[in-house]
Amino acid sequence: MSIGLYNIQTGGVYREPVFGHRDRYLPRRITVLLGTNVTIWRPASDVLVTSWTGTPNASNLYANINEEVLSNTSYIQSPDVTSNTNPVVFALTNSIDTAGSYVVKVTAKKTDTAGQLKITLENDSSTSMGSSSWQTLTNSWVEYPIAVTTTGRATRVRVEIQNV
Repeated sequence: MSIGLYNIQTGGVYREPVFGHRDRYLPRRITVLLGTNVTIWRPASDVLVTSWTGTPNASNLYANINEEVLSNTSYIQSPDVTSNTNPVVFALTNSIDTAGSYVVKVTAKKTDTAGQLKITLENDSSTSMGSSSWQTLTNSWVEYPIAVTTTGRATRVRVEIQNV
């Protein structure tokens, strides 16, 4: 099972790309929102992408999920989580300077057996500034509003996956 991420931003229409892998999660979109303010943080660079793949850009995974206009041909995909649960970490376009409650919207799906996704907002030293609970994924593309409360300045977003 793996995860696919399809764009880190707000709004848009989601269409499912075609995948030939089993046991993978397919997240498509992540958006970080603060309260009623519409502040958007997108990936600005790859920090840790071990075993994850990107389409169409295999060299800079963040480029597949940071566009302003949603593309159904651009996404990232996790490794098979039955044997590998490496997280993926991206630097954000701007830091989240204010501690508080945020909603991280992630559009994702699983491709085979049951699986979960967790979001952590981190500082430059990879220290957690706040984490979500585990979110169970379905077989269809769904935008999940994931609550994260931070205790300090966050500059990165970490996506973790696990088999259930």
